[in-house]
Amino acid sequence: MNRAAGKDIGHHAILHRSIGRHCNGAHLIVMLCAAGIVLFASEAGAQCSARAVLQNHLTLKKIPPANRLPIPVRSAVDVPVWKTIAVGTFADSLSLRNALRATGCRVGDSAGEILAPPAFTVSAAKADVGLVAVSVAELGFATGTASLAEIYARARQLGFGLAAAEVAPQLRLQYFDQPIGEFLIIGMEPIKRWTGDPVILTVVNGGSGLILIGQDGRADAEISVASRFLFVRSGEAPSAKSAHVLDEGRGAVPHCNSTLLNLTGSLGPAYAGQKLLPSEQFPGPWLEITEEIRDVLVLNKISACSQAAGRQSSRSPGEYLLYCTVDEKLWTSWLVQPALQKVCGPGKLFEDIAPPDSY
Repeated sequence: MNRAAGKDIGHHAILHRSIGRHCNGAHLIVMLCAAGIVLFASEAGAQCSARAVLQNHLTLKKIPPANRLPIPVRSAVDVPVWKTIAVGTFADSLSLRNALRATGCRVGDSAGEILAPPAFTVSAAKADVGLVAVSVAELGFATGTASLAEIYARARQLGFGLAAAEVAPQLRLQYFDQPIGEFLIIGMEPIKRWTGDPVILTVVNGGSGLILIGQDGRADAEISVASRFLFVRSGEAPSAKSAHVLDEGRGAVPHCNSTLLNLTGSLGPAYAGQKLLPSEQFPGPWLEITEEIRDVLVLNKISACSQAAGRQSSRSPGEYLLYCTVDEKLWTSWLVQPALQKVCGPGKLFEDIAPPDSY
């Protein structure tokens, strides 16, 4: 090897010459040099190893731990975005799995099973997703445990939404400085394993490196109140800003917070004199929602309506009441105006409108 070549190759040339000084035999030199190159490459890629995590804590810009909220949450809008990540950066789920493998991020058995199509998909378009962190206790559960169904129902009431499953592996790839001992459960729709058991994903640094694991995703799974979830904000959170009118000029329901969130039994002040009941405003029957409505739900990033049925308004044909569920057990209500691309919710079910018998 000449000096010019040595300058071009850099580290590997120096390594080769160093080995050459101490070893005899060209074959041995080649073997050791190859081993050195492999070691160098593996160290560069093992960003999820315990050693790399420690180094990341010293060199990367610190992301605040997801455990800073001191008091119970009153609304999702009161919770700041903890971390923004990018999704839609991989062509398919296989490419995403390969990226996890390349960085040395381990994937647990149950997580590995569900990171596969058709149940697991990646976004077709690149987008930024703001994640908010909240503990089960901060959702209002005081002691002990709460079921996953109860946690999701309370989160929706406060204006949180479920994240896409892709968020979990993407966060794993974009959170190399996760503190040791932190377990972040992704609020997501469960995906079934080959055995039929539902699983949700958790991003973990248990001390021996960064890992993505699965955990029990059954509706009745009991979860400690100390556990922390990552959610997104719903398309329209129940706040003073978003819970106002859908469109007063077209006779829409005037106050979404009164209608959906507080369940006053009427359709708000504009209908107070008419004593119009929800079942009169949305007489039915339940119908399968149209592609136009689904597009509006996607546009507003509503993840709670993977299964939904709708009723058209008797007063405003362009307005629909939706009952939505992800497991056919827990239901939420939403108001949608497809032409205006507006969504309001989530809320509880109306007492005089029962959910559909079947989906």
